[in-house]
Amino acid sequence: MLYRLLTTLLFSLISYSIFAQERLLISPDMIYNLSGQGDVSILFDEQPNLDNVACVYPKADNPWRYFDAVRFGKTFYYPVNVVVELEREYALTQICLEKGGGPESLGAVEVYTGGTDPTTWTNLFTYQRSDVACRSVDVLTQYIKFRFVEPTSRLREISL
Repeated sequence: MLYRLLTTLLFSLISYSIFAQERLLISPDMIYNLSGQGDVSILFDEQPNLDNVACVYPKADNPWRYFDAVRFGKTFYYPVNVVVELEREYALTQICLEKGGGPESLGAVEVYTGGTDPTTWTNLFTYQRSDVACRSVDVLTQYIKFRFVEPTSRLREISL
C-alpha cells in the first residue's frame, strides 16, 4: 500500500515537472502590432536572458529600451494593441511583464486571451506599474493580446 502511494506521488511530481509551462520562444513573425506604431520586437528581444535554449533573435543593443508608440509627440495612436499568435494552443500558467521607461511609466497594460478565436477577447488581468512582474494565469490559448492603454503604458519585455 505504501509502495503504491509513493509511486503515485512520484509519478505526479515527475508529470508536473514535465508538463509545467516552459517559456515560449516568440519570433517576430508571431507578433502583430495592430496600430503599426512602435517597434514591437523590443517586447521579446531579451529572450536569451530568460533561460530559453539558444535564441536566434538578437539581443537588443540597449536592454533598457521599452515599447512606445508615441511618434513625433503625437499620442493619438493610443490605445495600442499588440497580438501574439502562438503556433498552437498552449496551457499558459504564467505571464511576465517588465515595466520600462522610468517613474513616468504609470499607464496600465491590459492582457487578454483570445483562445483559438482572435475576434473574441477575455480580459485576464490589468498590469500596473506597482504590480509584481509575473502573474499566474490558467488559460488554454493560441492568442494573447496586450493593450497599451495610454502613452505612459510602457513595457521593456514580455515572457510567456
